Amino acid sequence: MTVPVHVAPDPRIWVHVPTAWPTAEHPSAAAWAGQAGPAVVADQGIDDPALGERLAIVLTAVAALPLPPHVQARYLHLPDVRGSLMLLEVAAVRTDAAANRHLVHRMLTDADREAGVGAVQVEDVTLPDGRPLLRVLRFERAGDGGPLTGILRHAVRLPAAPGESGAVDVTTTISGSDLDALLRSLPDVESLLEDVRRAADPDDLHGGTHTPDAAPTQGGVPLARDASGNHRISGTTRETAWTTG
Repeated sequence: MTVPVHVAPDPRIWVHVPTAWPTAEHPSAAAWAGQAGPAVVADQGIDDPALGERLAIVLTAVAALPLPPHVQARYLHLPDVRGSLMLLEVAAVRTDAAANRHLVHRMLTDADREAGVGAVQVEDVTLPDGRPLLRVLRFERAGDGGPLTGILRHAVRLPAAPGESGAVDVTTTISGSDLDALLRSLPDVESLLEDVRRAADPDDLHGGTHTPDAAPTQGGVPLARDASGNHRISGTTRETAWTTG
């Protein structure tokens, strides 16, 4: 069973890609992308209208990608519009609180499926608030001689709500053929997961995106709010010894 969660990522790094149209601000994916592309480029201090137009084309294509039933939010990892674009998918499901958390997270992240290339790298790490986080990295190659693709998945359990039975486990998936960029995204993904919480209502899914008050924007999308309703700019870094070799 899927569970709605609130995601408030750093807007300097992540661009929220709406999953249904129309939104409160845009009638279509093309309208959103046409505004978001140039705005993201301008937000990064780059004076290049042509780059904004090209990014809008890419965003239109990304917004048109089919949405898997279990995915409730999508974000583009875009700290530099001139670098690699990678799509992060966020999902949350209700699970049995009595079940072994580590085994549940291995199942949710596909940790025990054999990798197409090399070995699956599985690591238990800890978020700053003490919650355990499962990190899974695998490599796949499409066909003979196709590009090598890295797939990075995480799973974390949200604190139990008062009087609620069952657990809520959040998973993220991000992948790409630029393996250096994928590994650089790791601390950004884990920083995002620090602040995921259960959504109070359907309008609380994406950091205040649907709130009626005007909000500062990045790429035509209102900036994320934290649990207190404040627009949030944050980020922490954790190092990893993972390599692509």
